[in-house]
Amino acid sequence: MSYNKKELIEKITAASRIAFKKILEEKPNEDFFSFVLLTVDDVLSCYAYANSTESHLKTMLTNNIATNSKEEAYYKWAPVEWEYSTLSREEFDPVYFLSEKIQDELSEDSFYKYKMDLIDCMETALGQLDQEGIFGTGEKRNKITLFTTISDSFSTDEVEDHSSKRLNSLKVFENFKTRFK
Repeated sequence: MSYNKKELIEKITAASRIAFKKILEEKPNEDFFSFVLLTVDDVLSCYAYANSTESHLKTMLTNNIATNSKEEAYYKWAPVEWEYSTLSREEFDPVYFLSEKIQDELSEDSFYKYKMDLIDCMETALGQLDQEGIFGTGEKRNKITLFTTISDSFSTDEVEDHSSKRLNSLKVFENFKTRFK
């Protein structure tokens, strides 16, 4: 089956725009430092996640995590642990339904290509939102890390690093690249 990447990008971008704008409007006094689009290894859909200094500290206190520990780094950079997860989930239903339709018609041999295409569409969507200024501009933007991720996968680190390099300044990417060291 052939599918339209442009349609996937449009649906992901539209849902993400709503999700990220909503969390920024609901939490105007929080210091957000990361926005993420996440999918799982079956790539049926993707979802928006955000992390702020305040929510990160709350998560650390709730889970009794020591500062400057490996566990702190994990909770800071693992979106599945974030308080602001699957933001505006229902907005991503069109992505799910389109992805389900595409996958129903894919051959087994085509699945890996589709997985890479969906991840690329997620990166493109974040890049478009960044160009719109949703994550700020100038110095404010340089304090934010954008990335995509795929949970429950052996390629999580590779996907995160690739997208971070593509979506952020060199300084932000280099900082992110050493997140678990």
